[in-house]
Amino acid sequence: MHRMFATATATLALTGAAAYAGPQGQVTIEPVVEFYPRDLAPFDGVFDDVQGECVRSASWEYTAHCAEFSITEILSHGGFFIDVAAHASRSWPPEDPYSVVVEIYPADGVASPADAARPGLLVADFARSPEVSTLSLLTEITGIIPQFQRDGYTHLGVRFTTPTPGPYCTRADARVVVTLECPRCIFDYNRDGEWKTSEDLWAFVTDWSRGHPCTDFDRSGAVDMHDLWDWIYTFGGQHCW
Repeated sequence: MHRMFATATATLALTGAAAYAGPQGQVTIEPVVEFYPRDLAPFDGVFDDVQGECVRSASWEYTAHCAEFSITEILSHGGFFIDVAAHASRSWPPEDPYSVVVEIYPADGVASPADAARPGLLVADFARSPEVSTLSLLTEITGIIPQFQRDGYTHLGVRFTTPTPGPYCTRADARVVVTLECPRCIFDYNRDGEWKTSEDLWAFVTDWSRGHPCTDFDRSGAVDMHDLWDWIYTFGGQHCW
């Protein structure tokens, strides 16, 4: 069913973007507004209203979870690599399988039913199994932000949508992470002060798979297989000082 939006707009108070220091060399930015558009029965394809929080419902509904970030705030920190870090789960019942579609969309920082249907860029389409309790992803938005700016948009939105109705909403958490500098020790890649752990290995491989410039281990100017093999080869014999 093609989903549309209601003409009425419900505006929620903006909370103001909060930015705080993450791990060394990174800044984490919170959304200026988060909300839950709903399409209520008889499911006519029009999102009817927005809620300020995830509320379990006795009736079935289509829901989306939207989080919007100030582009000015994101760019004010400089940095050379910008991510969206997102996590999602269903409010109830958590044991049932379902899917969540995650999209990036141009936004204005105002909560509206229109944001549930605004055209966006598909980031992921997750089909959950009963054994999985949460969904997590990292996606780069470094190149998307200038495009949104050129098109006249002031905010960047992250949207989680469930394709089937139910008596639940999708609980989600989205943050923008700006990388200001690479890890000071390449073998403490997750920047937690401990080096050569399985977490460092997983963090490096994850970033390498998506071309993060901090994984250019041989400093060739390109992220390729040489970086992965060289990093793994030296992983066991090097230390951070």
